[in-house]
Amino acid sequence: MEKRYCKKCGRKIGWGEYSYNGECEKCYKNKNCKRCMKEIIGNQSHNGYCEQCYQIIQKEENEKQKRYCPACGKEIDETANICFNCGVNPKNVENKRYCYYCGKKVNEEQVICLNCKQSLEGISAKSISGVALIISFLFPIIGLIIYAVNINTNKELANACAKFALCSLVICVIAYILLIFN
Repeated sequence: MEKRYCKKCGRKIGWGEYSYNGECEKCYKNKNCKRCMKEIIGNQSHNGYCEQCYQIIQKEENEKQKRYCPACGKEIDETANICFNCGVNPKNVENKRYCYYCGKKVNEEQVICLNCKQSLEGISAKSISGVALIISFLFPIIGLIIYAVNINTNKELANACAKFALCSLVICVIAYILLIFN
């Protein structure tokens, strides 16, 4: 009996395993990018991603974590209640000179940042509205409509409204079942 080994990693390929041109299944699957599914040539794999997709993912992760003071433009923690550079509360700045999301300079009249396309109108507007949550719970259909309208602009509000609407639907279904069987 002939023993088969992967020509890439050297692992023994069992008799029940299929050999892909002399490579084990794990090595063969690692040749394609997880994101774009293009073939990764040579040893350019970064955790299963091609070079281009890996750079895009790294950039997206870095942009998610960074926030900037709208008053002075210095990088701050996303949950910071005070900017340690200029001493203001970044969430209550009236005259925004810098984008909270990308740190680029903006005019006071701008409604959106031309660089990152985020809304510049009140960072506090991004918070969850209690009225929207109550409406979502009492009228689940309207809650799902609020979700659909806000999913691209205010994900936090959209997700909260969807959860409240679904909870309301589940409670209604349970109550209906209990009424039928009692």
